[in-house]
Amino acid sequence: MKKFLLILLLIIVVVIGGVLIYGATQPSDYTVEREITIDAPISQVYAYASDLKTQPEWSPWAQIDTAMSYEMSESTNTVGATYSWSSENKEVGVGSLETIELVENESVKQTLRFETYGSESLVFMNFEETEEGTKVTWGNSGSMDFMPKVFVTLAGGMEKMLAPSFEQGLENLKNNIENMPKEEATAYTFEVMQNTPVAFYSVKREGMNMDTDMNQELFAGMYGEIGAFMGENGIEMTGAPMAIYHKWDEENRVFDVEGAIPVAETGKESGNIHAGMTPEGMVVKTVHVGSYETGGNAHEAMYAYIMENNYQIVGSVWEVYVNDPSEVAESELMTEIYYPVAPADAEAAE
Repeated sequence: MKKFLLILLLIIVVVIGGVLIYGATQPSDYTVEREITIDAPISQVYAYASDLKTQPEWSPWAQIDTAMSYEMSESTNTVGATYSWSSENKEVGVGSLETIELVENESVKQTLRFETYGSESLVFMNFEETEEGTKVTWGNSGSMDFMPKVFVTLAGGMEKMLAPSFEQGLENLKNNIENMPKEEATAYTFEVMQNTPVAFYSVKREGMNMDTDMNQELFAGMYGEIGAFMGENGIEMTGAPMAIYHKWDEENRVFDVEGAIPVAETGKESGNIHAGMTPEGMVVKTVHVGSYETGGNAHEAMYAYIMENNYQIVGSVWEVYVNDPSEVAESELMTEIYYPVAPADAEAAE
């Protein structure tokens, strides 16, 4: 009996030793990713998937424990946004997700901290426009110490552990987005018209970062500054707030914007407050209805219309925010968009 137990113990030691040795020889770094194509514009897919507030709607782990608690930062679609969760289910555990990089309509990078096991890794999502729609690649990469490698080896490897969840999450993402009301180019109508100049007071912000500064705080700050000046001088607004985009550099991720409030007529300027007028001349106008975050669809459609109809853009684009987001539902927000244009052959004719 003793001899049998010794042999059994020896076998156990050999097996454990073999597993430890095999685990130690496995790569420390790993990357697991899956992809799917979604029948929707890239701007719509990016806006939805990059916003942390949508995580509970499509995350496969959120579906494992629908009763888990979670907290989000005030801003959920900017660099620095955070999403944390806590669950009694060991598969879900306690953790957090922080957005560390955003490239509009291209990619998202996030730091995943799984506090239950003391691990930290990178979550990434890439977006690519294709003939079939938007291809989304979602994955996770990181590095493991010795004991985590052994555990992962016993579980069948990171591919086996993570891939099914990524596949399920992408299916959820696809279903959610494809079942949304589509805001494609065909949903917009365009009007070529002569613009009637509108007087305004404004505040300019230059060298803004698309990934960190394009938020409610930026516009609230500009309109608040203008409103304070108008209040001190007894000036009344005569129309909805506007934003004039003088620069939009996708490559370097910077933009210059001028927040403006229409008035009957302008007078003195003061400090950062400037007086101006929208330009006289030909413009193309369209109206976007829905979230500001999906307004990029309207600009894409506008640009396509301008190119197809042989116009050229000859000035700064501006938007008019017709209704107040604090008074109407997000789906009812209305944005008028104006592009100053001229016939594309006008320059050659001169």
